[in-house]
Amino acid sequence: MRLFLSLFHLIIIFIINLILPLMESPFRDNLAQVCEADEISGLRLSGYGTISSTFDDSDQIAPFRDVSASSNGESLELADNLTWRLDSRIGLQVDYHFGQKMELVFQGVLRDRNDPDVKHSIELAYLGIRPLTNMDVRVGRFGYDAFMMSDIRHTGYAYLWVRPPLEFYGWIPIFNIDGADVTWRINQDDAQWRIRVQRGRHDTSLPMGGNSYSFDTNDIWSFTIARQSGPFRIKAGYSQFSSQNELESLSGLHKGLEDIAAATAGMLPDVSAEAASLRNDIRFKDNGIRYMTIGAAYDDGTLVAQAEIARSMVEGDFIPNGEMGYASVGYRLGDFTPYFTFSTINPGRNALHKPESDWSLIEQASLQSSSIRMLNSTAMEQHTYSSGLRWDFHNQASLKFQWDNTHIHPLGYGLWWRKGNILEQSNTVNLYSISMEFVF
Repeated sequence: MRLFLSLFHLIIIFIINLILPLMESPFRDNLAQVCEADEISGLRLSGYGTISSTFDDSDQIAPFRDVSASSNGESLELADNLTWRLDSRIGLQVDYHFGQKMELVFQGVLRDRNDPDVKHSIELAYLGIRPLTNMDVRVGRFGYDAFMMSDIRHTGYAYLWVRPPLEFYGWIPIFNIDGADVTWRINQDDAQWRIRVQRGRHDTSLPMGGNSYSFDTNDIWSFTIARQSGPFRIKAGYSQFSSQNELESLSGLHKGLEDIAAATAGMLPDVSAEAASLRNDIRFKDNGIRYMTIGAAYDDGTLVAQAEIARSMVEGDFIPNGEMGYASVGYRLGDFTPYFTFSTINPGRNALHKPESDWSLIEQASLQSSSIRMLNSTAMEQHTYSSGLRWDFHNQASLKFQWDNTHIHPLGYGLWWRKGNILEQSNTVNLYSISMEFVF
């Protein structure tokens, strides 16, 4: 894995050194002519990338960009406060248009993830059809359209910050869907409405306590409605899905809790009820998740602002749930854009689980304690103040500097690699990032 990431790093540097000088060289006109020829033939090749380095000032915890990050990175990031793995990535996209009615799209992305195989590195692979002027249909693998930045989560050049706010986007394991979706576009005066319905499945691998958990879902439903009018854009969405698999390492704990619930049902009903409740909450399989979000953005060329809020609800508390949101504002001063962001996530029902009965009566107090600790370990509760500067030094590249000051509440470390017994402690962490983004 380290060799793969080192090669990935070298590839990014090679492309930067190759592409950017070309854009400023005498060959630029020739490149433009080639691109025009490609457009005529229906073929278009494009891409994007990020070279980034981040430093954190904590020796006990380290950040990850999203919950699908590589488990191999845990020991590396905890051992070294400086990392390039967090945000560095490169993507390549191929589009082929069959006139105005049909297109094929393929996109591959190399990034730090727990399942870096070819299958999961393909972010997009779909056939798009336009049966009507205001209707689009896609079949294959396409982006999960649940929030404002569904199409650009990997494309750092497309947004102000070094990374999307972790409190809002870091816990979402779904980047794309295998299935079909339908989009309707409605023009109304100076506004355009877009309504989209998606149906499909998704699978990915998540690191979980030294193991890998296969997060599979076959029943994703998503509905979004968006409106664009001048510099204003709003979007609201609802989606639901359920996890299909269980984490194998939980089987022993599940059996222990089931045995206690059955054995104490008549004699100690409080213990039995708590054991059954813990068994129901500490699970992945058949855990239904509902997700509602609404966001708005404004960009008049000078002032840039964006905000989103969301609520997630789950049937069991082992999967994080709660309310999350962020607000960001930036102001363009020529090629420079300073910006400020506040983001937060607050847990839902699993804010804090405490013992409800005395298990020492059956000499199982340690099992009760470890079960509650495990349940609390996935909660996410923190808020971050961010400030940064984006410098658009080239028409296809930018340099970003960002400082994040994050305050983590006790039992709220679900967005961090961690070591030591710190779950019950509050913490403040500073991240310092420098990132170069480019498109080609």
